[in-house]
Amino acid sequence: FLSDITLAFVAMRGMTASRLKYLLSMRPARLVDCRPAPRFDYAPFDRRTVFLLLNELGIVYEDVGRLEPETDEPPSFGVTSTAKAFLARLPSLEPIGPTMILCLDLASARALAQVLTHILKPKPAQGWEVAFP
Repeated sequence: FLSDITLAFVAMRGMTASRLKYLLSMRPARLVDCRPAPRFDYAPFDRRTVFLLLNELGIVYEDVGRLEPETDEPPSFGVTSTAKAFLARLPSLEPIGPTMILCLDLASARALAQVLTHILKPKPAQGWEVAFP
């Protein structure tokens, strides 16, 4: 499964209930949602059921998509603004265990991985392990 220094970037476009169940079975310690509009309506799941399951499994959920930096400009939800929001919410990523980062699609997952693996502190001595499950 995932090690304590794993950052697993998940593309949520096309997500299914069985895939979501599989991802949660990997037992991440933390789910960080970087999508501009998080949703969990993958039959038979709904938002309430997913959050009950996260609670049961002891998985911490963080929604950083809603934490866009305050500006007069419309939200961009690009990689830079998402990384800034991520750091505003989680200035340091304490090693509580593996972290799964929910992204809109594979392109944004890869771009965010390139940025976050360099700026997240404290950085493990051997570097972050990156996965795209």
